[in-house]
Amino acid sequence: MQRILVSLGFIVLVGMRAQSVSPDTLRSYSFIYDDSGNRTLREAEIIQLKSGATGSSCHEDFQEQVLGKELSGRAIKIYPNPTKGSIKISISETVNDAPRVIVYNTLGQVIADKHIEGTEGEINLSQQSPGIYFMRIVIDGKSLEWKVLKE
Repeated sequence: MQRILVSLGFIVLVGMRAQSVSPDTLRSYSFIYDDSGNRTLREAEIIQLKSGATGSSCHEDFQEQVLGKELSGRAIKIYPNPTKGSIKISISETVNDAPRVIVYNTLGQVIADKHIEGTEGEINLSQQSPGIYFMRIVIDGKSLEWKVLKE
């Protein structure tokens, strides 16, 4: 019962937020965690799409966007978001320990847990249902999180 109430609250909250954002902008949130797993920072990024983007072309414009953040002095980029299958991950330079990528569904269940060798990696979401997923990248004990939309 508690899950149902939380889910309904989330749906109402998302619906209210969707009305407050103009159709040619998208919001991206990322989170930074300390070594103990406590969230220390939340960053919001508003992405302005190409002018005149409406309907399905809006998603096509967004796929051209690369979401980038910095973690442990390394630039990390993920793309495309939203995705129909795979999310590509690019890290500006290699690290001693292979970066770990963990993908969660909205229930908090781990659906992918992988180490990236080198500076490029990929997470395949093609077998997952369309919806929102959360991707966490861990480098040197610090982590950063993105919201990923699977179409």
